[in-house]
Amino acid sequence: MYMLIVVFAVPKIGIAAATVCTISGQLIMNLIIDHFGWLENNIIPLDSSRYMAILLLVGAITMIYLSNKRIAKAAS
Repeated sequence: MYMLIVVFAVPKIGIAAATVCTISGQLIMNLIIDHFGWLENNIIPLDSSRYMAILLLVGAITMIYLSNKRIAKAAS
């Protein structure tokens, strides 16, 4: 399923954005697993630094996507 999504997403958003989205998704899922203690992990609650990390990841994705969009528009 992941490969199918990447195959269709890369032409639209670019390699960099797809890679950053993949890594960000894994990191955010890790924060959720830690927060709830799933998979028999110790509970590590979300604090302000973890919320800031999520915001920075979303910001990075947005900036890469907008940059790719602007470059594609200039090329056409």
